[in-house]
Parts: sequence; C-alpha cells; structure tokens
Amino acid sequence: MKVNSAISNIDTLITEYVEEYNKGNNGFLLFDLAHANENSHTKVLLSLLKYNNSSFLPSFLERLGLPNSIEYKYNDIYISDQEVAISVKNTGKAKGFIDLYIKYKAENCKNVHVIIENKIYGAGDTKRQLARYIATIEGVKPIDFDKWYDKPEINSDIYVLYLTADGTKEPQKDSLPDIIKKCLGDKYIPINYQDNILPWLEEDVLPNIPFYKDGIMIAGIRQYIAYLYSMRQEKVSLLSDFYFQNVGGSDVEKYKRIQKDIETIEKKIGKGNKDTILQSLKRELSVKAESIFMNDVEGIEDDWRIHFTPSFICLYKQSWADLDTRKYSIPSIYFCGDQTRKFLDGKNPKWKLQIDHLGNNYKIFEEDNEIPELALGPVARFDICGRVKNLTIDVKNRETRKEYYKQVIYVFSDLIDKINNVVDAVKKNNDENFNLQVNLLRELIKRWSIK
Repeated sequence: MKVNSAISNIDTLITEYVEEYNKGNNGFLLFDLAHANENSHTKVLLSLLKYNNSSFLPSFLERLGLPNSIEYKYNDIYISDQEVAISVKNTGKAKGFIDLYIKYKAENCKNVHVIIENKIYGAGDTKRQLARYIATIEGVKPIDFDKWYDKPEINSDIYVLYLTADGTKEPQKDSLPDIIKKCLGDKYIPINYQDNILPWLEEDVLPNIPFYKDGIMIAGIRQYIAYLYSMRQEKVSLLSDFYFQNVGGSDVEKYKRIQKDIETIEKKIGKGNKDTILQSLKRELSVKAESIFMNDVEGIEDDWRIHFTPSFICLYKQSWADLDTRKYSIPSIYFCGDQTRKFLDGKNPKWKLQIDHLGNNYKIFEEDNEIPELALGPVARFDICGRVKNLTIDVKNRETRKEYYKQVIYVFSDLIDKINNVVDAVKKNNDENFNLQVNLLRELIKRWSIK
C-alpha cells in the first residue's frame, strides 16, 4: 500500500482509511461485511437472552454479579429492546428508548430491573441519557423529571449495565451525574464485550446450543465470536501508523491530540455505513495512544507492566497476569490509578488495589468483611490511596514518570510482598474448581494490615 504523505489531519486520515478498508482483505465475517451498528449487537444479545425460555439468562446474571433469578416456571421474565423512556424534552410527546431492558424476579421474589446501554462503537451519551432511563423505571413522570434529576431517589431494584467494547469508555457526567451514581451504589456496573460478553458466549452459550437445522445457530454464534475477536486484534495499518508518527509535541500533547482525534471519529460513527470501519480506525489509534506510555515501567525490577487508558491507569506484574486462565485485557489483580486526566495534568491520581472479574462471588464475603477500606462488589477495591498523596509527577518526561511509578511501587512494597506470597500459593493449586479471584481476595483479607 502506498502511503499518502499528505495525511496531516484526522479528516484526511478517515477518508483514506475508509477507501483502503473498502478494498477488502478483511476476512469473511458477516457482521463486518453487513456494517452492523450498535442496534445490531443489541439484537444479538436480546435474541440470546430470550432464547429457549431465557435459558441463558441465569449464566448471564451470574457472570455480571446480578441477583440470581428464581426458577423460570415461577418467574415472569420480560426482555425487550427499544423500551420507551422519558424523552430528552421531558414533555412525554417525543420518545426516548432504552437499548435493552430486563425485568425478572430474584430469589427473594422481588422484581429486578436491568438497564443495558450498548456503546460497543463508542457513541456518546445523549442528554441526561442514563438518568432518564433510571427515572423511567423508577416511575417518575416526565413533568417531574427535572426536579428528580436534581434530587433523585431510587427505591426500585435497578441495575445499570454500561456496555462498551473494551471497558475504557465511561458515561458522561450529564448522563449519569455523581448524585445519581451514588444512589445506585454497586448497582452501576461497567461491562464490556472483551471481558464479559465474549467469555460468556464461548463458555456458557456456545457449548449449550443444540445442533439442529444443520447447526445454523452454532455457526452464527461462532461467526459472532470471530467478529468480537477481530475487534480486539491490535493490527495497526500503515495509514494510521504513518499518521501517528507525524503527530508532534510532547508525550502528553501527543496523547491528548490522539484522544481528541478519537472523539472526532466517535462523532462520525453511525453516519452512513461506516460504523465498523471507523471503529477499526478508532481501535488502531487507541492502541497507538497507549503505546506512548506503555514503556514507562520498562527496566523497573520485577516485570512490572502498565495498561494506560483514558479513564484509569492499571499497574501490575506480569506474574500476576499469568495467573488468569482467561486472558483478560485487564488482569484479575492490579493497582488502579483513577483519574487519568488528573495524571496528564501532572497531579497524583488516587491509587487502589483492585481484584476484578469476581462476578457474583463477592457476596460470600459480605457478612464477615471487617475491612472498612475494602469496597465489595463484582470488583473489589482496597482503598489505599491515602498512602501516595505526597508523591509528585513531572508527567512530560518519561524518565521522571518512571521514577514516579518506582515511588508508587516502593510505597506499596509491604502490600506487594503479601500479594506475591498469595500469588505463589495459588499457583500451586491445580483444582479444576479453583476460583482465582475468590482465593486472591480471601487470602489478601487474611493478610491485610493497615499501617
């Protein structure tokens, strides 16, 4: 492919990229060829959750840490897409629509409401989007919505699942303001296709589909799984690579420029039949953006790794990640530095020790948890941020960033020793029923001490 040396802005890159993509050589994936949009992905999820009297719903709920449903014969399960919601203008005339809505009875016989907002292609939230959906399920009248938005009350059992491609996108503050997010508590659950939907499809859905009509449903799910895998392939085209190499400025300026370009791509997604193509370009630029900081821990003793996203920074050891039998994009145990924007402005983010992918298993710790610094949910967070409040960062210089990470690792050295001991112990367990995340959490609780 001959690269056009005149590619100097994002609009030119998009034009060239779409033209090159349409020449082919992208594999025979029907979802790709059909230029499926976010509604198409929601339809797939809807069909699977309704399939055979919702037989896949229990495994879906368990994966995400939602309350178990009672037996189907006692349950009145309702699953729909495009569920009518309070409109943007709150007049009741125009309509808003919830991507996917699930209502079922939990084991305590109370109704559980699940709102799923699908952002697989990174589309932005509409005005007060999640707030409007929650208010609709809560029974707020359109005329009363503005008042509720400022002083919300949530009395129903409502879970909000924000479904993205890889977990790096968060709701806009207008869509889910802090006051409403606080009302939801651990019932706001960010999920993504790579860590949640793909494992569910491979391990719970595909093995349990009956073979009939020449295995057409099995073939369809395998096609869909192949498409989701293609989404996470980190293949950077010559076009985007050339463009990236010519973005000037410091590391921070370069990163912010690429993120701004990604926002431009997101605004164009959904116009015409370019969703899949532009999503592919977005992924490529996201990979290049992360590469700016991925070597910041290179040379630090003990195989440290960093996963740098627009929302948070993930700091972990390769030996910890090697424990995962499922190769998540984010490992099961790591230090999480939130507020990436704060870091890019040279300020110290808050750091927490985090255990991910717990699913419903966290509930076994609810009654005997004696650690006030531990927030339990499908993700367990040890609140240890106070220990690093005095650290400083010169974020524009790679060597000084490396020194900052060394300081973080030093501050947590006692805790890291405990984690290493736990990791060494769990490596020796060959039980097929062994749950890595549960045992990591259990052992860390045993060894935890506040200093």
